[in-house]
Amino acid sequence: MNDRLKRSRIVNFRVSEEEFAQITEATQANGSRSVSMFARDAVLPP
Repeated sequence: MNDRLKRSRIVNFRVSEEEFAQITEATQANGSRSVSMFARDAVLPP
């Protein structure tokens, strides 16, 4: 997906402290720039 697209919608969900730690670790291990980019890449098709 083109990173230059204007994004105007927010999607959020609650996670536990442990889940957030897992997500943060996965984000770093994947080389993603942010949790948002990691989640977007995980959910949306290329």
